[in-house]
Amino acid sequence: MTVTLRPMVRDDVGKATELWNADYVHDRVSPRRVEQIAFGDPHGGAEGNLAAVEGGELVGFVCCVAPGAAVTWMPRFAFLKGICARSYEPGDVADALAAGAEGFAVGSGKEGVHVVEYAAGGYFFPGIPLEYPDKIAFFLRRGYGQGRELHDVSVGLEQFTPTEQQQQAFRRAAARGISIVPYEPAMLDAMREMVAVLNMPYWFPAGWESRYSTARHTFVAIQGGKMLGYADYRPDAERGDFGTTAVLPELRGQGIGSCLLVASMLRMKELGTPQVWAHWANTPFYLKNGWRICRRYATFHKTLA
Repeated sequence: MTVTLRPMVRDDVGKATELWNADYVHDRVSPRRVEQIAFGDPHGGAEGNLAAVEGGELVGFVCCVAPGAAVTWMPRFAFLKGICARSYEPGDVADALAAGAEGFAVGSGKEGVHVVEYAAGGYFFPGIPLEYPDKIAFFLRRGYGQGRELHDVSVGLEQFTPTEQQQQAFRRAAARGISIVPYEPAMLDAMREMVAVLNMPYWFPAGWESRYSTARHTFVAIQGGKMLGYADYRPDAERGDFGTTAVLPELRGQGIGSCLLVASMLRMKELGTPQVWAHWANTPFYLKNGWRICRRYATFHKTLA
């Protein structure tokens, strides 16, 4: 039978989830997550979500996004956020899906395709996990060049106590009048001012204030009423998460980020979180604070005619 491509629709989500969970056995997803990634991206459109069908049955799908010219902070590339296929053999389903995504990128006026390094909307991975060598071989075979390696990092909290270096960072901050305190909704105006300076629209899209209008798991660095940095964290009885986090550009490298990190780690430990991960991490920052690399991702890029 012949594999044909058509636009992916919401009715495909259930079968697409089954295909993904059979293909990416270490990274099972829910139908809700598939729907969010495929249909909930503020910079995406239905044209980039393609379903591969054979004999009336869904045998693969690809999610690709090509942000419009109005999104000036995006590079002129499309992002292939995820591909899932019954087969990655030459000439089979995955090839058809990738060709369709590349055609979508060209038709959208893009110069090429990134896999993936896309932080502006839902994504399955920041790159291709090294646990899936068949996917890595697939992109190399299609002429994609391998880019930088990205990492997840983790640390155990049950035995964690701040090191002398981390304690010194807190003492230096205190000497400068910098306090590391839990975020409160009354700080929203100061948060707005900091966000404007950080200029990270992929972390703070339109409407971001609603997330910070109530109490939340966030620490902030404050000096004289000015917010210098922040850190979000999510405690959990099995495994917590850390991030996003940032410090004003002119103050980076002075230990403020380490103070925010350690404050979050100590609070999660108090709440019974045994281990914490940070995804798509600024690896050197975490390694110097005692974390370790726990997952690696390959990224790819292809320039298109």
